[in-house]
Amino acid sequence: MPTRAAEEAPSWGYGGAENPSQWGRLGKDFALCETGRDQSPIDIRNAVDADPIPLEFTYAPTAVEVVNNGHTIQVNYPEGNTVSINGEVFDLLQFHFHTPSEHQIAGRAAAMAVHFVHRNEAGTLAVVGVLMDKGTTHPVIDQI
Repeated sequence: MPTRAAEEAPSWGYGGAENPSQWGRLGKDFALCETGRDQSPIDIRNAVDADPIPLEFTYAPTAVEVVNNGHTIQVNYPEGNTVSINGEVFDLLQFHFHTPSEHQIAGRAAAMAVHFVHRNEAGTLAVVGVLMDKGTTHPVIDQI
């Protein structure tokens, strides 16, 4: 059963009157969507060549829970799958999909994006986003 807070949470979405341009007006908890300096989604333009920080994934096959949370399909993970960023370990909590992608490159959204959401012991999140274009099917994604 949903909690009282969940029942009173503002409705948001990706289209219509609840689209991202309106999120900052949904309530005080959403104010940074309008006034924040670093806001998602972003449009990546004028990228430069660089040496990115290496990401070290330690993922293994495991039983997962697939949930339709009302906004997306989310795949929840038990402990044991991690990503290491600059030697700091983050546990994989879940991944979820966006169609089309929220983020764009030079004004173009990908057909889909997957966000892998991780958290370290201090509670800091690290989200790895993967943009996907239409192509051949993938057996894991087909299964989900």
